[in-house]
Amino acid sequence: MKILTIKYKNIGVFRDGVILDFTAKDRVSDMSQVTQLYETIYTQRVIGITGPNASGKTTLLKLLQLALKIVVRNYGLNDLEISEGILLENTEMTVDFYSKGVFYRLVSTIGIKNVALHKEYYFKEEVVYKKFKSEIKNKNSINAFNTIELRRSEMDSTLKKFLKPHDSIVSQYVEEGPVLMDTLINTNANFYNASTKSVMSFINLFDSSIEDIKSDEESNDLMIKFKNDRDGYIKSTYLDAENYLSSGTIKGSTILNKIAFVMKNGGYLIIDEIENHLHKKLVQLLINIFNDDDINVSGATMIFTTHYSEIFDSVDRKDNIYVLIRDEKFTSIALRYSDIINRNDIKKSDILLSNYIDGTSPKYEDITRVKELLCKLVKS
Repeated sequence: MKILTIKYKNIGVFRDGVILDFTAKDRVSDMSQVTQLYETIYTQRVIGITGPNASGKTTLLKLLQLALKIVVRNYGLNDLEISEGILLENTEMTVDFYSKGVFYRLVSTIGIKNVALHKEYYFKEEVVYKKFKSEIKNKNSINAFNTIELRRSEMDSTLKKFLKPHDSIVSQYVEEGPVLMDTLINTNANFYNASTKSVMSFINLFDSSIEDIKSDEESNDLMIKFKNDRDGYIKSTYLDAENYLSSGTIKGSTILNKIAFVMKNGGYLIIDEIENHLHKKLVQLLINIFNDDDINVSGATMIFTTHYSEIFDSVDRKDNIYVLIRDEKFTSIALRYSDIINRNDIKKSDILLSNYIDGTSPKYEDITRVKELLCKLVKS
Protein backbone atom coordinates (compact mmCIF):
# COMPACT_ATOMS: atom_id res chain seq x y z
CA MET A 1 0.00 0.00 0.00
CA LYS A 2 1.24 3.48 -0.91
CA ILE A 3 -0.13 6.91 -0.03
CA LEU A 4 -0.42 9.25 -3.02
CA THR A 5 -1.81 12.49 -1.58
CA ILE A 6 -3.25 13.81 1.68
CA LYS A 7 -5.50 16.84 1.52
CA TYR A 8 -7.51 18.80 4.09
CA LYS A 9 -10.20 21.46 3.75
CA ASN A 10 -11.67 23.65 6.50
CA ILE A 11 -8.76 22.98 8.79
CA GLY A 12 -7.37 25.03 11.70
CA VAL A 13 -4.48 27.33 10.79
CA PHE A 14 -4.62 26.12 7.17
CA ARG A 15 -7.90 27.93 6.61
CA ASP A 16 -7.60 27.71 2.82
CA GLY A 17 -6.78 24.00 3.01
CA VAL A 18 -3.52 22.12 2.63
CA ILE A 19 -2.30 19.35 0.36
CA LEU A 20 0.83 17.23 0.48
CA ASP A 21 1.63 15.13 -2.59
CA PHE A 22 3.67 11.96 -2.04
CA THR A 23 4.14 11.42 -5.79
CA ALA A 24 6.96 12.70 -7.99
CA LYS A 25 5.91 15.63 -10.16
CA ASP A 26 9.27 16.37 -11.81
CA ARG A 27 11.10 14.11 -14.23
CA VAL A 28 12.72 11.06 -12.64
CA SER A 29 16.36 10.57 -13.58
CA ASP A 30 17.61 8.88 -10.39
CA MET A 31 15.50 5.89 -9.39
CA SER A 32 17.11 5.69 -5.94
CA GLN A 33 15.20 8.78 -4.80
CA VAL A 34 11.74 7.45 -5.68
CA THR A 35 9.75 4.22 -5.67
CA GLN A 36 8.07 3.16 -8.89
CA LEU A 37 4.39 2.53 -8.32
CA TYR A 38 3.02 2.00 -11.80
CA GLU A 39 4.62 2.97 -15.14
CA THR A 40 5.42 6.73 -14.85
CA ILE A 41 3.96 7.11 -11.36
CA TYR A 42 6.52 7.27 -8.56
CA THR A 43 6.31 8.02 -4.83
CA GLN A 44 8.88 10.03 -2.90
CA ARG A 45 11.27 8.39 -0.45
CA VAL A 46 12.02 11.67 1.32
CA ILE A 47 9.67 14.60 1.92
CA GLY A 48 11.00 17.70 3.67
CA ILE A 49 9.01 20.56 5.17
CA THR A 50 10.51 23.90 6.19
CA GLY A 51 9.35 27.35 7.19
CA PRO A 52 9.81 30.01 9.88
CA ASN A 53 8.64 29.60 13.46
CA ALA A 54 4.86 29.37 13.95
CA SER A 55 4.23 28.65 10.27
CA GLY A 56 2.44 25.36 11.00
CA LYS A 57 5.14 22.72 10.45
CA THR A 58 4.32 20.62 13.51
CA THR A 59 0.59 21.04 12.91
CA LEU A 60 1.03 19.75 9.36
CA LEU A 61 2.91 16.70 10.66
CA LYS A 62 0.09 16.01 13.12
CA LEU A 63 -2.45 16.22 10.30
CA LEU A 64 -0.39 13.84 8.18
CA GLN A 65 0.01 11.49 11.13
CA LEU A 66 -3.76 11.55 11.74
CA ALA A 67 -4.58 10.68 8.12
CA LEU A 68 -1.90 7.98 7.97
CA LYS A 69 -3.07 6.36 11.20
CA ILE A 70 -6.64 6.21 9.91
CA VAL A 71 -5.83 4.91 6.43
CA VAL A 72 -2.61 2.97 6.95
CA ARG A 73 -3.17 1.55 10.43
CA ASN A 74 -7.00 1.53 10.71
CA TYR A 75 -7.14 3.79 13.78
CA GLY A 76 -10.49 5.23 14.82
CA LEU A 77 -10.86 8.91 15.66
CA ASN A 78 -11.24 8.04 19.36
CA ASP A 79 -7.88 6.19 19.24
CA LEU A 80 -6.06 9.41 18.36
CA GLU A 81 -4.80 12.24 20.53
CA ILE A 82 -6.17 15.16 18.52
CA SER A 83 -4.81 18.56 19.53
CA GLU A 84 -7.38 21.24 20.28
CA GLY A 85 -8.25 23.36 17.26
CA ILE A 86 -6.62 21.18 14.59
CA LEU A 87 -9.90 19.68 13.38
CA LEU A 88 -13.02 21.80 12.95
CA GLU A 89 -16.65 20.94 12.43
CA ASN A 90 -16.94 19.67 8.83
CA THR A 91 -13.21 19.32 8.30
CA GLU A 92 -12.78 17.34 5.08
CA MET A 93 -9.91 14.86 4.79
CA THR A 94 -9.07 13.38 1.39
CA VAL A 95 -6.53 10.58 1.01
CA ASP A 96 -5.56 9.00 -2.31
CA PHE A 97 -3.80 5.65 -2.02
CA TYR A 98 -2.81 2.61 -4.04
CA SER A 99 -3.36 -0.93 -2.82
CA LYS A 100 -3.11 -4.29 -4.61
CA GLY A 101 -3.28 -2.87 -8.12
CA VAL A 102 -6.20 -0.52 -7.42
CA PHE A 103 -6.26 3.25 -6.90
CA TYR A 104 -8.58 4.59 -4.19
CA ARG A 105 -9.72 7.96 -2.89
CA LEU A 106 -11.20 8.36 0.58
CA VAL A 107 -13.13 11.57 1.30
CA SER A 108 -14.13 11.90 4.95
CA THR A 109 -16.15 14.68 6.58
CA ILE A 110 -15.52 14.92 10.32
CA GLY A 111 -17.97 16.12 12.96
CA ILE A 112 -17.44 17.16 16.58
CA LYS A 113 -19.61 16.52 19.63
CA ASN A 114 -19.11 18.23 22.99
CA VAL A 115 -19.37 15.52 25.63
CA ALA A 116 -18.90 16.48 29.29
CA LEU A 117 -15.50 18.22 29.45
CA HIS A 118 -14.07 16.91 26.19
CA LYS A 119 -14.76 16.70 22.48
CA GLU A 120 -15.62 13.56 20.56
CA TYR A 121 -14.89 13.27 16.85
CA TYR A 122 -16.91 11.17 14.43
CA PHE A 123 -17.34 10.63 10.69
CA LYS A 124 -20.39 12.49 9.41
CA GLU A 125 -19.97 11.19 5.88
CA GLU A 126 -17.41 9.21 3.89
CA VAL A 127 -17.07 8.27 0.26
CA VAL A 128 -14.62 5.81 -1.29
CA TYR A 129 -13.81 6.15 -4.99
CA LYS A 130 -12.06 3.42 -6.97
CA LYS A 131 -10.33 2.93 -10.32
CA PHE A 132 -8.10 0.28 -11.85
CA LYS A 133 -4.63 0.65 -13.29
CA SER A 134 -5.98 0.34 -16.82
CA GLU A 135 -7.77 3.68 -16.30
CA ILE A 136 -4.48 5.51 -15.69
CA LYS A 137 -3.32 7.08 -18.95
CA ASN A 138 -0.78 9.59 -17.60
CA LYS A 139 0.33 11.36 -14.41
CA ASN A 140 -2.56 13.81 -14.51
CA SER A 141 -5.23 11.13 -14.76
CA ILE A 142 -4.21 9.75 -11.39
CA ASN A 143 -6.09 12.62 -9.73
CA ALA A 144 -9.41 11.97 -11.52
CA PHE A 145 -11.89 9.72 -9.69
CA ASN A 146 -15.42 9.24 -11.01
CA THR A 147 -16.61 5.83 -9.78
CA ILE A 148 -18.03 5.69 -6.27
CA GLU A 149 -17.29 2.38 -4.60
CA LEU A 150 -18.99 3.02 -1.25
CA ARG A 151 -20.81 5.84 0.53
CA ARG A 152 -21.07 5.70 4.31
CA SER A 153 -24.62 7.07 4.45
CA GLU A 154 -25.83 4.47 1.92
CA MET A 155 -24.25 1.43 3.52
CA ASP A 156 -26.29 -1.66 4.24
CA SER A 157 -27.93 -1.43 7.66
CA THR A 158 -26.16 -4.60 8.78
CA LEU A 159 -22.77 -3.11 7.99
CA LYS A 160 -23.69 0.18 9.68
CA LYS A 161 -24.57 -1.72 12.83
CA PHE A 162 -21.00 -2.95 13.23
CA LEU A 163 -19.33 0.29 12.09
CA LYS A 164 -18.81 2.70 14.96
CA PRO A 165 -19.16 6.45 14.27
CA HIS A 166 -15.46 7.06 14.97
CA ASP A 167 -14.24 4.22 12.70
CA SER A 168 -13.58 4.85 9.02
CA ILE A 169 -15.05 2.77 6.20
CA VAL A 170 -11.55 2.62 4.70
CA SER A 171 -10.79 -0.34 6.98
CA GLN A 172 -12.68 -2.53 4.50
CA TYR A 173 -10.01 -1.81 1.87
CA VAL A 174 -6.83 -2.11 3.94
CA GLU A 175 -6.19 -5.50 5.51
CA GLU A 176 -2.64 -4.94 6.76
CA GLY A 177 -1.13 -1.56 6.10
CA PRO A 178 2.56 -0.63 6.17
CA VAL A 179 4.44 0.43 9.31
CA LEU A 180 3.93 3.95 10.66
CA MET A 181 6.40 5.42 13.15
CA ASP A 182 7.14 8.92 14.39
CA THR A 183 9.22 10.91 16.87
CA LEU A 184 6.66 13.64 17.60
CA ILE A 185 6.57 12.84 21.32
CA ASN A 186 10.35 13.31 21.50
CA THR A 187 10.56 16.70 19.78
CA ASN A 188 10.76 18.66 23.04
CA ALA A 189 11.39 15.78 25.46
CA ASN A 190 14.41 13.69 24.55
CA PHE A 191 14.55 10.39 26.46
CA TYR A 192 16.01 6.95 25.86
CA ASN A 193 13.50 4.41 24.57
CA ALA A 194 13.09 1.65 27.14
CA SER A 195 11.44 -0.70 24.65
CA THR A 196 14.30 -0.57 22.14
CA LYS A 197 17.17 -3.02 22.36
CA SER A 198 20.44 -1.12 22.06
CA VAL A 199 22.33 -1.63 18.82
CA MET A 200 25.88 -0.56 19.64
CA SER A 201 26.73 0.35 16.04
CA PHE A 202 23.90 2.89 16.17
CA ILE A 203 25.03 4.19 19.56
CA ASN A 204 28.70 4.44 18.57
CA LEU A 205 27.92 6.46 15.46
CA PHE A 206 27.01 9.29 17.85
CA ASP A 207 29.29 8.43 20.79
CA SER A 208 32.26 6.10 20.28
CA SER A 209 33.18 6.15 23.99
CA ILE A 210 30.28 3.87 24.99
CA GLU A 211 31.08 0.17 25.20
CA ASP A 212 27.69 -1.28 26.10
CA ILE A 213 24.13 -0.40 27.09
CA LYS A 214 21.68 -2.91 28.50
CA SER A 215 18.73 -3.25 30.88
CA ASP A 216 19.18 -4.56 34.40
CA GLU A 217 17.19 -7.81 34.63
CA GLU A 218 15.98 -7.17 38.19
CA SER A 219 15.30 -3.43 38.36
CA ASN A 220 14.86 -2.87 34.61
CA ASP A 221 17.10 0.19 34.98
CA LEU A 222 19.50 1.24 32.27
CA MET A 223 23.07 -0.08 32.56
CA ILE A 224 25.76 1.93 30.74
CA LYS A 225 29.43 0.99 30.37
CA PHE A 226 32.04 3.35 28.96
CA LYS A 227 35.25 2.19 27.30
CA ASN A 228 38.36 2.25 29.51
CA ASP A 229 36.18 2.71 32.61
CA ARG A 230 37.33 0.25 35.27
CA ASP A 231 34.31 0.88 37.49
CA GLY A 232 32.10 -1.19 35.20
CA TYR A 233 28.46 -0.40 34.51
CA ILE A 234 26.70 2.77 35.65
CA LYS A 235 23.06 2.33 36.67
CA SER A 236 20.52 4.92 35.56
CA THR A 237 16.80 5.18 35.07
CA TYR A 238 15.66 5.61 31.49
CA LEU A 239 14.38 9.10 32.28
CA ASP A 240 17.80 10.12 33.66
CA ALA A 241 19.79 8.66 30.77
CA GLU A 242 20.52 12.16 29.48
CA ASN A 243 22.85 12.60 32.47
CA TYR A 244 25.18 10.05 30.86
CA LEU A 245 24.25 10.04 27.18
CA SER A 246 24.25 13.12 24.98
CA SER A 247 20.96 14.33 23.53
CA GLY A 248 22.33 13.58 20.07
CA THR A 249 23.18 10.01 21.03
CA ILE A 250 19.69 9.41 22.41
CA LYS A 251 17.87 11.00 19.50
CA GLY A 252 20.13 9.63 16.77
CA SER A 253 20.11 6.02 17.98
CA THR A 254 16.34 6.17 18.54
CA ILE A 255 15.79 7.36 14.96
CA LEU A 256 18.11 4.69 13.53
CA ASN A 257 16.19 1.96 15.37
CA LYS A 258 12.95 3.29 13.92
CA ILE A 259 14.52 3.52 10.46
CA ALA A 260 15.65 -0.11 10.67
CA PHE A 261 12.11 -1.22 11.54
CA VAL A 262 10.48 0.88 8.81
CA MET A 263 13.02 -0.28 6.22
CA LYS A 264 12.47 -3.93 7.08
CA ASN A 265 8.69 -3.75 6.96
CA GLY A 266 8.04 -0.84 4.61
CA GLY A 267 6.11 2.24 5.65
CA TYR A 268 6.41 5.81 6.88
CA LEU A 269 8.58 7.61 9.42
CA ILE A 270 7.67 11.12 10.62
CA ILE A 271 10.36 13.25 12.29
CA ASP A 272 9.76 16.74 13.66
CA GLU A 273 12.77 19.11 13.69
CA ILE A 274 15.21 16.54 12.37
CA GLU A 275 18.19 18.82 13.06
CA ASN A 276 17.62 18.94 16.84
CA HIS A 277 20.73 17.66 18.69
CA LEU A 278 22.29 16.24 15.49
CA HIS A 279 25.32 17.25 13.44
CA LYS A 280 24.50 18.31 9.89
CA LYS A 281 26.45 15.37 8.42
CA LEU A 282 24.44 12.91 10.48
CA VAL A 283 21.18 14.50 9.33
CA GLN A 284 22.38 14.08 5.74
CA LEU A 285 23.18 10.44 6.54
CA LEU A 286 19.61 9.81 7.76
CA ILE A 287 18.21 11.33 4.56
CA ASN A 288 20.62 9.44 2.32
CA ILE A 289 19.69 6.12 3.95
CA PHE A 290 16.20 6.45 2.45
CA ASN A 291 17.75 7.00 -0.99
CA ASP A 292 19.95 3.90 -0.71
CA ASP A 293 18.53 1.04 -2.81
CA ASP A 294 20.50 -1.55 -0.84
CA ILE A 295 18.84 -0.48 2.42
CA ASN A 296 15.47 0.93 1.43
CA VAL A 297 14.30 -2.21 -0.32
CA SER A 298 10.64 -1.67 0.62
CA GLY A 299 10.30 1.90 -0.67
CA ALA A 300 9.86 3.42 2.79
CA THR A 301 9.26 7.18 3.10
CA MET A 302 10.60 9.68 5.62
CA ILE A 303 8.70 12.91 6.23
CA PHE A 304 10.55 15.53 8.27
CA THR A 305 10.48 19.19 9.25
CA THR A 306 13.47 21.45 9.72
CA HIS A 307 14.32 25.08 10.43
CA TYR A 308 17.66 24.73 8.64
CA SER A 309 17.27 25.18 4.90
CA GLU A 310 20.91 24.15 4.33
CA ILE A 311 19.79 20.56 4.81
CA PHE A 312 17.95 20.75 1.48
CA ASP A 313 21.17 21.49 -0.41
CA SER A 314 21.93 17.78 -0.16
CA VAL A 315 18.45 16.84 -1.44
CA ASP A 316 18.61 16.53 -5.23
CA ARG A 317 14.89 16.74 -6.01
CA LYS A 318 12.78 19.91 -5.79
CA ASP A 319 9.30 18.36 -5.85
CA ASN A 320 9.68 16.70 -2.44
CA ILE A 321 10.22 19.95 -0.52
CA TYR A 322 7.39 21.99 0.97
CA VAL A 323 7.76 25.56 2.21
CA LEU A 324 5.32 26.86 4.82
CA ILE A 325 4.58 30.56 5.13
CA ARG A 326 1.90 32.69 6.81
CA ASP A 327 0.04 35.36 4.88
CA GLU A 328 -1.12 38.78 6.12
CA LYS A 329 -4.20 37.12 7.66
CA PHE A 330 -1.92 34.70 9.59
CA THR A 331 -3.19 31.76 7.56
CA SER A 332 -0.59 29.04 7.01
CA ILE A 333 0.08 28.07 3.40
CA ALA A 334 2.09 25.08 2.14
CA LEU A 335 3.94 25.71 -1.14
CA ARG A 336 5.68 23.04 -3.18
CA TYR A 337 9.20 24.30 -3.85
CA SER A 338 9.24 23.02 -7.43
CA ASP A 339 6.05 24.96 -8.22
CA ILE A 340 7.88 28.21 -7.49
CA ILE A 341 11.53 27.57 -8.36
CA ASN A 342 12.50 25.94 -11.66
CA ARG A 343 16.26 26.49 -11.55
CA ASN A 344 18.68 23.84 -10.29
CA ASP A 345 21.82 25.99 -10.38
CA ILE A 346 21.01 27.96 -7.21
CA LYS A 347 21.34 26.44 -3.76
CA LYS A 348 18.00 25.86 -2.11
CA SER A 349 19.30 27.43 1.10
CA ASP A 350 20.18 30.65 -0.76
CA ILE A 351 16.64 30.85 -2.12
CA LEU A 352 15.01 30.19 1.26
CA LEU A 353 17.31 32.34 3.41
CA SER A 354 17.15 35.29 1.02
CA ASN A 355 13.36 35.48 1.46
CA TYR A 356 12.99 35.19 -2.33
CA ILE A 357 9.87 33.21 -1.47
CA ASP A 358 8.22 35.87 0.65
CA GLY A 359 7.73 34.69 4.22
CA THR A 360 10.48 32.07 4.43
CA SER A 361 12.76 34.25 6.58
CA PRO A 362 12.16 36.87 9.29
CA LYS A 363 11.36 40.30 7.87
CA TYR A 364 14.11 42.90 7.87
CA GLU A 365 11.80 45.36 9.64
CA ASP A 366 11.13 42.89 12.49
CA ILE A 367 14.85 42.21 12.93
CA THR A 368 15.56 45.96 13.02
CA ARG A 369 12.89 46.53 15.69
CA VAL A 370 14.40 43.83 17.91
CA LYS A 371 17.88 45.33 17.56
CA GLU A 372 16.59 48.82 18.37
CA LEU A 373 14.71 47.53 21.43
CA LEU A 374 17.80 45.70 22.70
CA CYS A 375 19.85 48.88 22.31
CA LYS A 376 17.30 50.78 24.41
CA LEU A 377 17.17 48.09 27.09
CA VAL A 378 20.95 47.87 27.36
CA LYS A 379 21.39 51.64 27.60
CA SER A 380 18.48 52.33 29.97
